[in-house]
Amino acid sequence: RHRPPAPPPPPPLPLACYRLHVIDGETGACTSFAGLSTGGLAFAEGSQGSTLIVDVKAPPGQAMAEVDWAATVLADTEVQVSAVPLEEVSAVEQPYVPNPGFRLFRSCVSCAGGVAVHVACPGAPGAALTLRQLQVDREPEAAGDDRQTSVLRSISGVGCVTLLGLEPPAEGSSAEALIECVIDAPCAISTLHLPTRPVAAQAAPPGEGGQAAEGEAGLVWTMRVVGPAGLTVKEDDSYDKSLAALAASWEAAQAGRAAKAKAAREAYLAQVADRGAAADEDGDEK
Repeated sequence: RHRPPAPPPPPPLPLACYRLHVIDGETGACTSFAGLSTGGLAFAEGSQGSTLIVDVKAPPGQAMAEVDWAATVLADTEVQVSAVPLEEVSAVEQPYVPNPGFRLFRSCVSCAGGVAVHVACPGAPGAALTLRQLQVDREPEAAGDDRQTSVLRSISGVGCVTLLGLEPPAEGSSAEALIECVIDAPCAISTLHLPTRPVAAQAAPPGEGGQAAEGEAGLVWTMRVVGPAGLTVKEDDSYDKSLAALAASWEAAQAGRAAKAKAAREAYLAQVADRGAAADEDGDEK
């Protein structure tokens, strides 16, 4: 049989598609360069040095091919240079769950040099995203409270956003970095029309398959974390635990409260469904 020739490899990408970043090993601060040269870098004696990362972004519709790379380091003193393989330690794709702050997620990342966190909304290229690293100032003092935090680093983007490098935690605090991504409120309200409270499941229009699950709003986001082997990423569930503790205190004070509330909600939803069905029947008769 005659086999068609293999397709040619994608053409090389222009230099403008490459970016060079230097992440300070002590502060986690990231400096980006337009070209592929850093210029002079000063290191104090005994410092932890820096991590160099090159990222590539192809133009829309153009594929990327695997390429070889090389780096040249010039110094006026003896330096140690090593290449550290990076791994995709986390790849998450989840729907937006309605909440008052339009938060997509809050996660804990074990700190390490050369960490890259990328968040995107594939179906909403106009989404205004803010990705930030937080510092925990105070843990919840009472059941139902959230952690009190302040912003250490923040970066914004439209459609997608990437945070390179994480600031090491302060002495005496957790060894993990707390990161979160939110959709800016004006964009979430005026452009994306995102709800802040759970929405009921609705059947798909005729000709379209599937339906949105109860509580979801249809927006899907993705998060990718790339870093050295051994890096860990986990969801920050401190607020969920605080809410669970609050619900448990209510149940302890009034036994059966949760079951009664669930029964009342189901009865109300059944009444709404019956009214809708009756209205449809009246419209058909007319």
